[in-house]
Amino acid sequence: MRKSTKVLIAVFTVILSFLAIFTLVAAQNGKKTETTGKNTSEVMQNPVSTVPVKRDAYIPAGKQLEKFRPYKVIPLHNGILYGLSDSEGFLISFDMGKTWEKRDKGLPKKVIYPFKNLHMRSFTSIGIDPLKEQRVVLTTRNGIYLTENYGLSWEQIPVGKPLRTSSYFTASALSSDNRDAILVGTSFNGFFETADRGLTWTNPSPDLKFLYKGSGFYEEISGLSYVPGNPNIIYFASRFSGILYELHRKTGKISEIAIPGNEVLSDIGITKADNIGTGIWVVKADFKKDSLLYLPDRGTWITGTAVKSEKTDQYRNEIMKDERKKLASNKYGIYISAHRANGKYLNDHINFLKKHNLNSFVIDCKDDYGWLTYNSGLRIPGQMHAVKRWFNLDKVLKKAHENGLYVIARIVVFKDQQLFKYENYKYSVWDREADEPWRYIKQVKNSETGGTKLYQREYWVDPFSEFVWRYNISIARELQERGVDEIQFDYIRFPSDGNLSKIRYRFKKPGMTKIDAIESFLTMARKAIHIPISADLYGFNAWYRMGNWIGQSIEMVSQYADVVCPMFYPSHFPPDFLQDKNYLERAYTIYEEGTRRAKIITNNRALVRPFVQAFLIGSELNMTTAEYSDYLTSQLKGAMQASASGFTLWNASNKYYMVTMSLQPIINREKKNEE
Repeated sequence: MRKSTKVLIAVFTVILSFLAIFTLVAAQNGKKTETTGKNTSEVMQNPVSTVPVKRDAYIPAGKQLEKFRPYKVIPLHNGILYGLSDSEGFLISFDMGKTWEKRDKGLPKKVIYPFKNLHMRSFTSIGIDPLKEQRVVLTTRNGIYLTENYGLSWEQIPVGKPLRTSSYFTASALSSDNRDAILVGTSFNGFFETADRGLTWTNPSPDLKFLYKGSGFYEEISGLSYVPGNPNIIYFASRFSGILYELHRKTGKISEIAIPGNEVLSDIGITKADNIGTGIWVVKADFKKDSLLYLPDRGTWITGTAVKSEKTDQYRNEIMKDERKKLASNKYGIYISAHRANGKYLNDHINFLKKHNLNSFVIDCKDDYGWLTYNSGLRIPGQMHAVKRWFNLDKVLKKAHENGLYVIARIVVFKDQQLFKYENYKYSVWDREADEPWRYIKQVKNSETGGTKLYQREYWVDPFSEFVWRYNISIARELQERGVDEIQFDYIRFPSDGNLSKIRYRFKKPGMTKIDAIESFLTMARKAIHIPISADLYGFNAWYRMGNWIGQSIEMVSQYADVVCPMFYPSHFPPDFLQDKNYLERAYTIYEEGTRRAKIITNNRALVRPFVQAFLIGSELNMTTAEYSDYLTSQLKGAMQASASGFTLWNASNKYYMVTMSLQPIINREKKNEE
C-alpha cells in the first residue's frame, strides 16, 4: 500500500471518530444539532455558557456620567450586571457597576437632529433566559433583537401578522424550553408568540375579553414570562390593572392573581427562589424601587430585592426643566381664538377667567391655516403674506399680566396652508402617485341645491423638513422675546386622515422614522426656547403608547416638553370604547384614568394639563343645560382626581356656555389636596 493511501485512511478514520463523538453528544442532549433547534422540547440542561469577553471598560467622565448611567440594572447569577441606557443602549458591567461596556453591534440607532453621534433607540422591554443568561431579547417600539452571547452581537427577529410593526411593543420573554420561542407584548393589541425566531407568529391567548377596552383596543401588556420546564404556563401582567395573570395553554384557563399594594408595575420575570429554601421557579414583579416574589405553590407574595428601574436621563434631573415646570404648574384656563383677542371680547374673557378663579389662557399666534395672527416682524412670514395682525400682541400681554394671567402662545406646527403653498409647494407633503402635493380631499353636499363639491380639508407640510422646523421655531423665538409665558406646539404630528398610503416624504433621511422627525423638531426647539414648552397630544396617544401611528410618542415628547396636554375629549373616543359606562361615568373615567396613565407613561418627566371638552357635538347637542353642565364637571373632576396640573377649557368659538356654575370649588379642592 502506498504511503499516501495510508495517510488518507488515517485522516478518514480520525474524521469518523469525531463524527461519532459529535453524534453521541447530540443524542445525549436530546436535541437537533442545527442552530435553529426548532424541535427542542425539553429544558436545556447544563447549557454550554458563552464566556463574556471583557473589552476595554467604558468609563464615562465628569459631566457625562449621568448621561451614560444605566436607568435599569439587572444582576445576573454569575455576578455580571446588565444595564440599559437611554443614550448608549445595552451595557454590561464586570465590576458591579463601577464601569460599563457598550454592546450594540446589530442594535438600531435613532436618526435625529443634529444627525451626529447618533444615540441608540430606546428600549421598551428586556427579557432574559433564566437558564442561559447570555440569551437576551430586547424590544424597541417596533423592533425585536436577540443575543445569545451576552450582547456581543444581536440579530433582528422578523415581525409578521398577526403581530404588526404598527403595534407598540412593551414586553418580551425568552423560553428556556425552545431557544427559538419568544413572547412579545404590545401597548394595545395583547401579546403574541413565535416558536421559530419570527418566521411565523401566533396569538397564544385570543380570549382576553377581560382586557378589552372597546374599538379594538386592549389593556397594555407590561410583563411576560415563560416557566422553565413547564411550557404549558405563561404569566403576563398589565401595569394599569395591577393584576398578574396565569395562562394555562392547554385548557385556555386564565387565573387572576392580585398584586399587593398600589405601586405601578414596571416588569415581570421568572427566577429561582433558592434564597427562601424552596428552590422552585417564582414570578418576580418589579416596581420603581423594589420587587415582590409570587410563589405559585403557596399562592402567596413575599418581598423581593430592591431594583433600579427609574429613568435617570439627562432631561429628568435637569435643573432648568424643574424650574420651567414650576412656572407652568397648576394653570387653569381657556382657549382664546385670534379673532376674539381684542376689544370687548378680550375684556369679557378676562372677566370670565377672574370670576372662575382661572389664571391662564391659550391664544392662537399661528393658527390652523398657518396665519400668524399677531403683529409679527419676521421676514419669511411677511414675504409669504402669512401675517394677518388680528391682535396686537404687546397690548394683549400687557393687559393679561396686569391681571395676573399666564399667557400660552399656541403654534400649529405641521398643518399650515401658507407654508404648504410656499415656493411652489416645496415643503408640502407629496403625492407619490400623482407627483403633486398630497391633499386630503373631502366631498361636501350643498343642502339647498343637493349638489356636491370637493374641497381640501387639511394642508400638511413635511415633518421631516429642517426648514419647516426652523420656520416654526423662529416664530416661537419671536414670541418668547416679546414676553409670552409659554410656547404651546399643536399639530406636532403626521397626517392621520385621507389616503395616507400615497404620501411620500421628500425630506426624510435614510433610517429616519416619524418619531425621529418629531424628536428632531423638539430637540431643535428645546435649544432655542428657555421658557416652558407644552405639546398638544391626541387623547389616545396619552392613554396608550401609540407613537408608531402619527409619530406622537408621549414618552419621547415628555423628555423635551415641560407640559403635555392630552385632548381627552369623550366625543372623540370611539363610541364602543368604555361602552359599559354611562355618559357621565365614561367622561369622568376617560379624564381620570387618562391623566393617571399619562403621568405613569411619562414617569412624571412632564406635567399633565389636559384640554377639557367645553363644546357639544353630534347627539350631545340634544343635552339639556343641566346635562351638559354635569358633562363638563365630570371631565374636570376626573382630571383633578388624578392630580392633573391644571386644565384648559376648549371651545373653538370661545363660547363657554357649558360653564353654568363656579369652577372655584373644583380648583380649590385640588389645591387643598396638593397642600
